[in-house]
Amino acid sequence: MTFTGLSLVQIAAVFGAATMAITGLYLLRMRRRELVVPFAALWQQVARESESRRIWRRLRRVASWLVQLAVVAFVCFALGDPRPSTWVDEPETLAVVLDGSASMGATDPESSETRLQAAIGRTQAELATLGPRDRGMVVFAGARPRVPVPLSHHPTTRWLDPLRPEASDGDLEAAIALARHALAGQPNPRVVIVSDLALASRDQTALSWCRPDVACSVATVSGDAPNVAITSFAARRYPFDRARVELLAQVQNFSDQTVETTLVVRSNDVDLIARPLELPPEEPVHEVFFDLDVAHGRLEAELRHTGPHAGLRVDDRAYAVVPPTRPVHVVLVSDGTDLFLEAALLSLEDHVRLTALPPERGGPEESAIATADVVVYDVGDRPLPERLPDTALIVFDPHRREDSPVPVMPLRTIKRPRITEIERSHPILRDVVLKDVNMHRATAFRLEPGDVPLLRHLGEPIAVLRDTESRLLAIGFDPRASDLPLRVAFPVLLANAIDHFHRRSPGFVAAVTTGAAQTVDTAQVGLEVTDRTTVNVLAPDGTVAEATTVQGTIRFRVDSPGVYRLQTAEGHQAEVAANLADPAASDLRPTIDAAALGPALAGESPDPVPVRDDPLWVLAVGLALAVLLGEWGTYHRRRTV
Repeated sequence: MTFTGLSLVQIAAVFGAATMAITGLYLLRMRRRELVVPFAALWQQVARESESRRIWRRLRRVASWLVQLAVVAFVCFALGDPRPSTWVDEPETLAVVLDGSASMGATDPESSETRLQAAIGRTQAELATLGPRDRGMVVFAGARPRVPVPLSHHPTTRWLDPLRPEASDGDLEAAIALARHALAGQPNPRVVIVSDLALASRDQTALSWCRPDVACSVATVSGDAPNVAITSFAARRYPFDRARVELLAQVQNFSDQTVETTLVVRSNDVDLIARPLELPPEEPVHEVFFDLDVAHGRLEAELRHTGPHAGLRVDDRAYAVVPPTRPVHVVLVSDGTDLFLEAALLSLEDHVRLTALPPERGGPEESAIATADVVVYDVGDRPLPERLPDTALIVFDPHRREDSPVPVMPLRTIKRPRITEIERSHPILRDVVLKDVNMHRATAFRLEPGDVPLLRHLGEPIAVLRDTESRLLAIGFDPRASDLPLRVAFPVLLANAIDHFHRRSPGFVAAVTTGAAQTVDTAQVGLEVTDRTTVNVLAPDGTVAEATTVQGTIRFRVDSPGVYRLQTAEGHQAEVAANLADPAASDLRPTIDAAALGPALAGESPDPVPVRDDPLWVLAVGLALAVLLGEWGTYHRRRTV
């Protein structure tokens, strides 16, 4: 407390003089009133005071004297113009950076308070320490930093109440840069960062700027860190069975204990799957659901916990949109002499988009091959390319020439082989009958670990599937030198092989992640547009934004999980699912040790200033007036006279 008017000595002198004067007035003898009465003895007996009443009159005069001294004390206090030390110190400019990342939405089971709510309370406590000459502001570090409380002498904290955690990592680095820019040139700038320290990698480096020599401190909020999240959810249709869908889900347990939960998949508010899961610590668990009959295009996955769950809620749900059916792009590299093979591929109709190329254009540098899902090589006596493309391959008679690049190595050549053993349980040979197939010659292959022999001649494999990263089906005979193309089994075998490779390929249409602007391939989601087409993006909350297509892609911002609808002016529309789906955002554990911050680590919440706005002398004068008013009332009621 500091006196900016009269000094403390002067106040004491004035109070002493006023006390002596008032006391002297009270010591003056009170002059009694004279009354004329007809019989003095009678009135003396009536007016005689009892002993107790005489004592009260003495005390009543003392109380009146003390009241006057109190009035003088308040007036002297007001003459000193007292002010809190924060009012007379150099003005300060405070910027509070409030972490708004997804981890701030974690709930403390004991208080039922989210980390963000605790952080808002700490922010309000920091702003309450400002005096009338200080200024303060708040920067919310969401995916896009914003300023809910602008820089002012009277920061309004009620604008903090509607804040909610973002469904993504917050950009704390950009928020700190915004606060530093706002404080540039301001007197005594100071930054306080309020966070749970569960930060993305880029934000960990941003905190290195916060040091004591730059008037920056970090206030931490914490809570239970264990969390279970759906970190991936995607869907795709089968090319040869458009009514059925395959789903991929990944669930991860971010704790050091095993957790039991149930993964439920719904479509059109109907539960399709309810699979109990036992999640080991740290390890992601993949679940694939095959051959689902889904009539509705939207799917929703949800984690249903058996007990109380203190983690995030936003990552317990995930969304997926069943993509439109896209024909499998098949490239046939052939010398043009095997019309049966080309006819078998054409018989697959709209399930396959066929491109035919000559052998000299069969290398991976060819644009059609670079975008192909499956490449079929049947080059006869012509050489295969020196390097095979990195995609699914079906190669007929691969070792006719010694310089073959096919990685499945030959064992020996067999004349007039017979198919004696068939791997009937394999999907490629489903509904395929190969009885009494005649062949002129065939190549027996040397098996390696992981190879699947589909066809054998007396135990020697003549058709091998290498279903590893190379995804290769090597058929060791020339269809021209056999009667297989004349059988129904030939197109069925090709269809099964293409379908198998397509199922094994990463053809899922995964949901985009929330946060930064996402780029979506319009062809992948089934949106028919041309370049520079304006597309309306309808968010799950009903808001509409505009985006423009560029070279077959569209870029738009995703702020919350759900299904976004893309619609053009011509009426073409498609849907895109968005999920949190970021393991870093679902991990609630601090990525920075609070002890490592050292002196930059803030302590407990500071105490607010005792008086925020009005001078204290106004309060003192008001109290003096109140005491005088009370004295006036008691006087007229003859309590203090």
